Amino acid sequence: MIWADWIWLLAGYGFAGWTVSSIVCSLRTGKWVNRGLLGGPFCIGAGLGACLLVLLSSQISVHWTIVMAAAMILTLLLHHFGDFILEKLFRARWNGFEFWPLAETKWTALVSAVLGGLSGIMLIRIIQPWVETLLDNVPNMWRVGVGLVLAAGLLIDLWVSLVQLGRLNRQLAKLEQKINHLTQLKSPAARRNRAVKTLIRAEIRAVSAMAATIRRDHRRVLDAYPAWRSVNWPKASEAVHKGLLSKRKLIWPTADVVVIRSQASINRTRTRPHQ
Repeated sequence: MIWADWIWLLAGYGFAGWTVSSIVCSLRTGKWVNRGLLGGPFCIGAGLGACLLVLLSSQISVHWTIVMAAAMILTLLLHHFGDFILEKLFRARWNGFEFWPLAETKWTALVSAVLGGLSGIMLIRIIQPWVETLLDNVPNMWRVGVGLVLAAGLLIDLWVSLVQLGRLNRQLAKLEQKINHLTQLKSPAARRNRAVKTLIRAEIRAVSAMAATIRRDHRRVLDAYPAWRSVNWPKASEAVHKGLLSKRKLIWPTADVVVIRSQASINRTRTRPHQ
C-alpha cells in the first residue's frame, strides 16, 4: 500500500460509517438524519478507527478475538476522546449514542463497544482484503490523483464545518444575552408596569425569532445531535431546542422554567372586572 491508499481508506470507511449511522438514526426517528458532524457524507470517528485497526492488523498477525477487543477499545476511546476534543474546541457536549439501542442507559457504552468489535472483525476479515485487491488493480497515478482530490475535499469540508460551528457559538452568545435581559425584566416589580409588560412581549418575540433563526441555520447539526448542549450558553442552547412558541403560550427555559401567557390571555385578564 502506498500513502495515497490511506486517504482512500479514510474517506471510504468514513463514508461507510456515515451511511450506517445515518440509516440507524433515520430508522429510529422516522425521517432522514444526516448524522455526520461535518457537512459532507463523512464520519471522522469511523474513518480514523478503521484506519488504525487496519494499521494494527497489517503490522502483526492477530487472532480474531484480539481484533474484536482492539475494535471495542478503539470505539470507546474515539468516542470519548472525540467528545472531549469537541467540548474543548466548541464548548459544547455531544452525545453520539442517543439514537443507538439502549441509549441513555448504563448499557449504552457496552452495546456500542460490542457493535464496534463485530464491525472490526468484518472489516479485517472480509472487507479489507477485498479493498486491497481492488486498489492493487488501480494504477499508481490514479491512486495518487484521486487520493489528493479526496484529501482536498475532506479539508474543505472540515474548514466549512468549523466555520459554521464557530458561527453557531457566536449566535448562541447573542441569544444568551437576550434571554438574560428578558429574565431581568420579568421581576415581580417590573411586571406591574404596563410599559415594561409591552417591552417584555417585544423581547419575547425578538428572542423567539432569534432562536428560530439559529434552529433554521443549523438544523442539520441540531437534528443529528439532539442531546447537544452548549457549555458556555446553556440557556440559549436549551431555548433553541425547546423554546418554541405555541398557539396559546410560550414556554421559555431560564434558570427555572418560566411560562409567559399569550397576548390573548393578558387581554382577558385586563378586561376582567375587578372584585
